[in-house]
Amino acid sequence: MLKNIVPHHKEVAAKLADIAPSGYTMALNVCYLTPQVQVTTYPEAWVKRYREMHFVSHDPVAIWSTVNSGTTRWSDLPLWAHTGLSQHVIEEGRQYGLVYGASVARRNDKSPVLRCVLFAARPDRELTDLEIDYLADVLVEAMTGLGINSGLSEVELETLRDLGAGLSHRQIASIREISIQTVRKRIDRAKAILGARNAMHAVRIAARLGLLDAPAML
Repeated sequence: MLKNIVPHHKEVAAKLADIAPSGYTMALNVCYLTPQVQVTTYPEAWVKRYREMHFVSHDPVAIWSTVNSGTTRWSDLPLWAHTGLSQHVIEEGRQYGLVYGASVARRNDKSPVLRCVLFAARPDRELTDLEIDYLADVLVEAMTGLGINSGLSEVELETLRDLGAGLSHRQIASIREISIQTVRKRIDRAKAILGARNAMHAVRIAARLGLLDAPAML
């Protein structure tokens, strides 16, 4: 399924397998717990157990992703995630190798009621910041491949190209004959569309998607 929505899907699948040896789940356009597209490599026994026990109603990972956008390690979930039935789901998952993990969640830009998520798990250690950034990049790629993202305007792409060329906000404003505030607004919108943590993360995501191929006109 990845090959239908993610460029370089073989490379992405191999990288995800390395980051998440216990498996991952990507679900796009989730509405009332039903996704339009879903890919999972979690152990089949865990998937079967999860469905039979209706764990989704108490799964803190799934619950967090329905009300938040961004990224989190499972160990950083709120305290309620580590009590009662939610804790039971976590303990059950650990028996299948889902000991450490991270979640990425985003809204559909065109229909905010829809959610897109990517969960990744491993048995041995916490995921690094770079690995979590990669997960966020992959989710954006998949959303773009499915036509979910609304897209960046040419002036926003232009600003990202300038940032990628090493220009400061002040230099971009001077060259483009716009205010620094306008530069910041363009960057903020690009970050929101791409789900980026900061300006340079937005540049990396856009470059990975092939959006910055045209050189900046300096």
